[in-house]
Amino acid sequence: MAEIASEFHRSRSATLGSNGCQIMAQRPKRDKHIRDFAEYFDGNSSDIEDLSDSDDDMTKVLENVTSDSDTDSDNEPLVNLKRKRPSGSQTANSGDDKASSEDEDDDIPLAQLVGNITDTPVPVSVWTSCEYRAPNSSFTGDTEAIPENLLTPYAYLKNFITDEMFDAVSTETNMYSMQKDGISLNTTAKEIQILIGVYLRMGITKVHKLRAYWESSTRYGPVADVMSRNRFLNLIRLLHFSNNLDHADTGTTDKIWKLRPWLNSLRERFLSMTPEECNSIDEIMVPFKGKSSIKQYIRGKPNPWGFKVWGRAGTSEVLYDFDVYQGKTEANDNEKSLGVGGDVVMKLVSTLPEKKKYKIFTDNYFTSVSLVKALKEKQILFVGTIRQNRLKCDLKSEKELKQNGRGSVDSKVETSSNIIAVRWYDNKSVNLVSSYVGVEPVEEVRRWDKKHKTYVQVNRPAIVVVYNRNMGGVDLLDSLCSLYKPRVKSRRWYMYIFWHTIMMAVVNAWLCHKKHATLLGTNSMKLSDFINHVADSLIETTGETQSN
Repeated sequence: MAEIASEFHRSRSATLGSNGCQIMAQRPKRDKHIRDFAEYFDGNSSDIEDLSDSDDDMTKVLENVTSDSDTDSDNEPLVNLKRKRPSGSQTANSGDDKASSEDEDDDIPLAQLVGNITDTPVPVSVWTSCEYRAPNSSFTGDTEAIPENLLTPYAYLKNFITDEMFDAVSTETNMYSMQKDGISLNTTAKEIQILIGVYLRMGITKVHKLRAYWESSTRYGPVADVMSRNRFLNLIRLLHFSNNLDHADTGTTDKIWKLRPWLNSLRERFLSMTPEECNSIDEIMVPFKGKSSIKQYIRGKPNPWGFKVWGRAGTSEVLYDFDVYQGKTEANDNEKSLGVGGDVVMKLVSTLPEKKKYKIFTDNYFTSVSLVKALKEKQILFVGTIRQNRLKCDLKSEKELKQNGRGSVDSKVETSSNIIAVRWYDNKSVNLVSSYVGVEPVEEVRRWDKKHKTYVQVNRPAIVVVYNRNMGGVDLLDSLCSLYKPRVKSRRWYMYIFWHTIMMAVVNAWLCHKKHATLLGTNSMKLSDFINHVADSLIETTGETQSN
């Protein structure tokens, strides 16, 4: 065996030039060494000999394994003995929008690899240039009933934050104050409501620091007259949501278990609404720059540092489902995983009824061909932008489309799954993939031409029109949450997520009010007025606050 190994190394060095690059040697000699190498590691030459009846046949098989190739990754040569992750998988590192890397596995026998190639070929997507026939996309799910009249702002908020949730917070806060200070804070559910009302008023009228609301020179009556400074600071210091003793020795892997009861209750209220036909999925950033194991970084965001929250929203921007991202998990490494983005989409659509022709829209962080196919099995239709390295479809290059002018488009169809891939060129090219809408009908849209200083008409395919119309609900909701959100600092990082969920609930309540006003043909309130009404209703509830 040592002689065979040394012979293999001598043959290996013989095929390398002085600059370290591999050069072609005499083929019969190379094939002999490869067979010796396979026998050495496999331990049984009969496994190799059974693959063919002659040396010529064996040479052809091994050439397919060892020859260099410039084809795409689906047909990538196995000379480095590497296996690819499933298409669409991604890393879960904070904010880094990169495609997933390869897993190196050098322990696979060469004979086993040859057997995999000859016996179980990996299926690949075949894209062809043909006319796309859109399937029946008629929505069969439930639609929200038109209300008889508009509710009060406070009633809309109660659809998301219930009295039971306030009761639970007050109970856990009193228990935590006993554990921490040895004295109960003696707060009530009514006082927690007043605390939230004061917090909302702070967002309408912002000052440079929290204590300024009570200072004589900058005193703000709607806050200072409702609750004393010391009581407010004591409440936000001891506000709690889960009993620490219940999780002392459980070894839970949930990194936000301290906030989990509140998040579960709020998410249950969001899911109780009737979802819309079209839903977009995107991330929400909760600003935070302190220390936390789940803090993320997303380049290009208004607040790049913070906690990432996945959200599913309708075209009305109403949020129907959400989930706080906790970093990479073992599920992302599963062979059946669709990657971080794909798994997030599958989790958020799992709360939608299947076989009702719901439509999902995502950006290129989430999209992969395997995700589109997985959704199609549930009869959930999809449109999204996609990265070229995940598409693996030979569309015209951006340079070719640019030569044909703005509005140029190229498309191909994956016939086995009836999925269409489209590349459209406007100022630059964009790749989209869909399971129910294609290029036709094409419409014209006005664009500004910088070169000629005039407006021009540009062709825009239907898939782009549908995507622009339904994508962006999560981003709009996220921007609304930041408009009237006060800054309340805390040593406990999960409190930043809690305050953000308060704003999510308030904005969701306003969006429902706005949607119902549109259905009834009446005017809706401005967001600032809506928040003021909610704050007044929370503060004016019966019961008195503590003065210390």
